[in-house]
Amino acid sequence: GYSGGGLMIKCEHPQHKTKPKYICKESDGCSERKNPGVQDEWMENGDVSLCDDTRAGVLMVFFRELKAADAGTYRCGVNVSHYTERFTELQLNIKH
Repeated sequence: GYSGGGLMIKCEHPQHKTKPKYICKESDGCSERKNPGVQDEWMENGDVSLCDDTRAGVLMVFFRELKAADAGTYRCGVNVSHYTERFTELQLNIKH
């Protein structure tokens, strides 16, 4: 992504369409997990907007006004059960 710009990430979990999905930054230990809190509509959560599309099994994450601090490794995951989760790692780089 580019500094000051926006970026859309699609995290696909088609086998877990209706399970709660989240995104978090690994460098902070994933202590703050951002999720929409509702399904099938856009919600703002801090500096990002999220939509959990249960028809496609996709968590859409829109970063606004990217800054250097947003760079890093993220986990895009889904809570399969109380004790089990699945996630994909992604690397976000910010260019000036």
